Amino acid sequence: MSQRVSDDAMAEVIAETRSDSSSRRHGGGDDAVVTDLPYMHRVGTPPKQPLFQEIKHSLMETFFADKPFHKFKDQSGSRKFVLALQSLFPILEWGRDYNLKKFRGDFVSGLTIASLCIPQDLAYAKLAYLDPWYGLYSSFVAPLVYAFMGTSRDIAIGPVAVVSLLLGSLLSSEISDTKSHDYVRLAFTATFFAGVTQLALGVCRLGFLIDFLSHAAIVGFMAGAAITIAMQQLKGLLGIKNFTTKTDIVSVLHSVWSNVHHGWNWETILIGLSFLIFLLITKYIAKRNKKLFWVSAISPMISVVVSTFFVYITRADKRGVSIVKHIKSGVNPSSANEIFFSGKYLGAGVRVGIVSGMVALTEAVAIGRTFAAMKDYSLDGNKEMVAMGTMNIVGSLTSCYVTTGSFSRSAVNFMAGCQTAVSNIVMSIVVLLTLLVLTPLFKYTPNAVLASIIIAAVVNLVNIEAMVLLWKIDKFDFVACMGAFFGVIFKSVEIGLLIAVAISFAKILLQVTRPRTAVLGKLPGTTVYRNIQQYPKAAQIPGMLIIRIDSAIYFSNSNYIKERILRWLIEEESQRTESELPGIQNLIVEMSPVTDIDTSGIHAFEELYKTLQKREVQLILANPGPVVIEKLHASKLTDLIGEDKIFLTVADAVATFGPKGPLETLFSISDNSSLMRKYKGKSKTRKLCLCLQSIFPILDWGRYYTIRNLRGDFIAGLTTASLCIPQDIAYAKLANLDPHHALYASFVTPLVYAAMGSSRDIAIGPAAVVSLLLGAMLSHDIRDYKSHEYLRLAFTATFFAGVTQLALGVLRLGFLIDFLSDAAIVGFMSGAAIIISLQQLKGLLGIPHFTKKTDVISGIGSVKSAIVHHEWNLETIIIGTSCLIFLLITKYIGKKHKKLFWVAAIAPMTCVIVSTICVYITRADEKGVSTIKHIKGGLNSVSANEIFFRGKYVVRGFRIGAVAGIVALTEAVSIGRTFAAMKHYTLDGNKEMVAMGTMNIVGSLTSCFVATGSFSRSAVNNMAGCETAASNIVLSIVVLLVLTLFTPVFKYTPNAVLSSIIIAATTNLVNINAVIMIWKIDKFDFMACMGAFFGVIFINLEYALIIAVSISFVKILFRVTWPKVVVLGKIPGTSIYRNIEQYPKAFQITAMLILRVDSPIYFTNCNFVKDRILRWLRYENEERAECELAEIEYVVVDMSAVSDIDSSGIRSFERLYHSLEKIHVQLVLANVGKIVMEKLQESKLTELIGRDKIFLSVAGAVITYGPKREEL
Repeated sequence: MSQRVSDDAMAEVIAETRSDSSSRRHGGGDDAVVTDLPYMHRVGTPPKQPLFQEIKHSLMETFFADKPFHKFKDQSGSRKFVLALQSLFPILEWGRDYNLKKFRGDFVSGLTIASLCIPQDLAYAKLAYLDPWYGLYSSFVAPLVYAFMGTSRDIAIGPVAVVSLLLGSLLSSEISDTKSHDYVRLAFTATFFAGVTQLALGVCRLGFLIDFLSHAAIVGFMAGAAITIAMQQLKGLLGIKNFTTKTDIVSVLHSVWSNVHHGWNWETILIGLSFLIFLLITKYIAKRNKKLFWVSAISPMISVVVSTFFVYITRADKRGVSIVKHIKSGVNPSSANEIFFSGKYLGAGVRVGIVSGMVALTEAVAIGRTFAAMKDYSLDGNKEMVAMGTMNIVGSLTSCYVTTGSFSRSAVNFMAGCQTAVSNIVMSIVVLLTLLVLTPLFKYTPNAVLASIIIAAVVNLVNIEAMVLLWKIDKFDFVACMGAFFGVIFKSVEIGLLIAVAISFAKILLQVTRPRTAVLGKLPGTTVYRNIQQYPKAAQIPGMLIIRIDSAIYFSNSNYIKERILRWLIEEESQRTESELPGIQNLIVEMSPVTDIDTSGIHAFEELYKTLQKREVQLILANPGPVVIEKLHASKLTDLIGEDKIFLTVADAVATFGPKGPLETLFSISDNSSLMRKYKGKSKTRKLCLCLQSIFPILDWGRYYTIRNLRGDFIAGLTTASLCIPQDIAYAKLANLDPHHALYASFVTPLVYAAMGSSRDIAIGPAAVVSLLLGAMLSHDIRDYKSHEYLRLAFTATFFAGVTQLALGVLRLGFLIDFLSDAAIVGFMSGAAIIISLQQLKGLLGIPHFTKKTDVISGIGSVKSAIVHHEWNLETIIIGTSCLIFLLITKYIGKKHKKLFWVAAIAPMTCVIVSTICVYITRADEKGVSTIKHIKGGLNSVSANEIFFRGKYVVRGFRIGAVAGIVALTEAVSIGRTFAAMKHYTLDGNKEMVAMGTMNIVGSLTSCFVATGSFSRSAVNNMAGCETAASNIVLSIVVLLVLTLFTPVFKYTPNAVLSSIIIAATTNLVNINAVIMIWKIDKFDFMACMGAFFGVIFINLEYALIIAVSISFVKILFRVTWPKVVVLGKIPGTSIYRNIEQYPKAFQITAMLILRVDSPIYFTNCNFVKDRILRWLRYENEERAECELAEIEYVVVDMSAVSDIDSSGIRSFERLYHSLEKIHVQLVLANVGKIVMEKLQESKLTELIGRDKIFLSVAGAVITYGPKREEL
């Protein structure tokens, strides 16, 4: 096993689990049959909270977990005012206890850091392309403000290298002339908005946003920035006068070597290298001997003094040695009037300010947390943001630029013995004296020395050891680190940041979309079930498959989890059959890591249950948490599965449904199937056949095709064709295209899909929502939809829709379509149905002039205007409403009586035929009834030459195609999965994407527009008895006959009938029951649903998609950023520990605090988890002190739900360990998973915590370190 558990503890776990299991069984023996276990161990359901209380609790837990208002409770008004002032200005609180001893330490440290910061300030101002005195101004004002408002005792405030470089880079990209007055004004503007950003984050308690820059990204970013900064200093170090303003390493090296013969100055090089060597030697001395830290601290000032004196004596400035020349003296002038609050630079100032403010805040908080952990005091992140924001706002008004906490001077401040933030005040006073008195002395300071000071200061930012450790712990973190590193040095500082954040987010999304699942086995001699890969001795149970899902189940992973479970089942059954072992009758899903589930997850479990039911396999759930069990009840899934199949533990489920008697036939299967398994051991010819069958499934199922199959497919194809032909003619109107293009699409694309698709039920062709979306986006770019360019753009969009779909399938990126959740789809489809119906009022009422906008307000406005001006036609209304009523009645009949589905299926064609005859006989077209007039007949014309492969419409075509392609794919795969679950076969999502992509690419070359699976015609296809995808071939042949023979018949078909067909087809898209169920299950899903719905009807389809996906993404980030940390208690009479809120009878253990972290621990949540654990400890100790109970000596963290941990998480646990150690509390870990255990070992955290404090289960930890059994 990868975990070491002491033999004594293991023996006690075995003994306790045995005694508990025996006490629950009739007959008392370990192998006795369980009869009453489900009743004794019923899964707890937390009491239902009112909506307001639920929202309030979520907000308090998320934004006010530290209970900032707790200290104001039961206080008088004057006391509350004092506490508020102390909260805003912490100096008023700790200042009451300030004494001479503390001042002595602060005075020495303040003088020491002043000697370091003054030369650094002069140098760092150069990085920002500002005059040196702005660096000094920033080290005078900002530290004063921070000393009053900051909560860190150790941070030394001032300009820093990385932020100065970032600011200079961003500002110079906006204003190339760095000597202009506008450049300085833009610097003040950026500083102001940097402060506003920081202040807003603190006031709104949004500090978690800075955690999105992971430790790995920071390591890479800082290293890249250090190299970039050092390379930039070659200008001053070598005395080069003409130097590039770009920051990438290629441009800098080119600039250096192009000046090698004429641009270098040997006196400058001699001065710069001499002092650089001196500075590096002093840094080495200080590193080797901590007591000599002051040597490194004063070395920059010594370098400045000595070099200045040397240049003055030798007059080296007259031999080409560049010097500072002039530093403006005096106190900071006001710059309030210099800030751009309007004009062309305002936007640039906001953008630069936000980026630099976030980076500055990240650096400062990281430094503050490091020193706070070392001195064991609490750093309030939100107060830090308020302090940083205020000091930068004040700084922007007093000629300063962005300041933050500097690691080098903060380290010196710490080692010099600082006691409080007063050291910043001392430093500020020294800088003020320098500004007033000493600035003329820096006139002859050589720039080469300032360059050497900067290089020496940034060398420590390149942390090779941290990079090596990242590689060992987490390869994805290492990729993020290298992405930031190479992005900075080869592109720019801001690009490096974007790459790092993008990779870090990609990691989270990958973990959320593709969570781990594990097969569990029983550890010998226990009732403990663990991952068989982590514990090879764990044995599986005959007739049972036990799977653990290591993630919350959301829209982004629900289909993957369902399909992964089914693959596990198929693979295990295959292996057990080969080994002549019993088949699987029960599938147990262990839900302990599943901390949440949404509507998509509920639907996935419903489909899984139905699929298993058809395979005669029972679905059993074990250990669902409070949130999950509440949602299972709300969705009635508990009724579907059965309350008797939901258990407290896996052991209870096995005892109830597992083999009776002694479990002596346990077995272990270690082989795992792979994607390429079916190719293993096959000849080349066979491999080619299998490959072709994989691309063209028709070659596989076609071998077994029979006359019986053909009979079902023929009837289904004819029935679907009778529905789709009138629908196609109508849907072409939605896309603002001629009707024959829709008929082309229903001829070509079904043929391609029949050969390549894996669904037996999907009927292919144009769909209402996709047609409307396509029409709306195309008309946005080309308003004249009668123009030839409009048609060409439609073909271009169709081509790129196919390319997008094909790429997703080939690259196996199908999970991307899952980001459009079930809730978002419900809202989007409902809104689209309303908009489609509203748009059809033009044809239904015979309105000649109608808005091209798709929002509901514009649509209603057009109808109102038509009614007021009598722009409608009575005959058209009679025809349209009559057909609509007929269609709705037939739909109702088909819905009530499934056998009469064909009535609804042929109703549209009936309406078309009857209305066409009526119009032809009555000549109603001469009375203002609008008709189709002409449909082009014959086969599709080739449109390959019509597609825009260059020019201004290429990008537009790609954008429209990508959006339409993903929406079409989402609709088709959703429909396919629904029918596949009903008919008990597997739908291959990636094959579907390849098939959809290929058919739309072929369609774009043959005058078609975007096609997909239509729900209405697929439902008819299914009910008509289709057997295979050959029904699409029949459909295609019928459409071909219509195109070649019958198109003239539709000349007199009224448009009002087409409108009524569209309205009738879209009524089912408004799913009120689904919306109500979403509200009951998940309020966040309801927000996504309503966001999509209102976005469609009030804005447009594209923005609605963005809103829905954004809300869904926010939900994922919300859960990942603020995971639940719950207190566990022991259920009486067992060795089981569960959430005390879910199980009120569970009791806590004396002197122990047992917590469970319900999430993987990543950079986004590691600090929250650490702080939450420490707050739980503080609250518990306060409550136990009030009850006169023993203080907590052990914090046990149950890691069962922690499926992964990254380098930031490792660091947070190291800090947690040190914080607990200082208050004499021991950290104990229990139930650590395989991946997490490997990373703990690589990082040496197991050695820090102690291997004897890592246990197989919470029960083992309690038995070892808890009170004696009789005390429990």
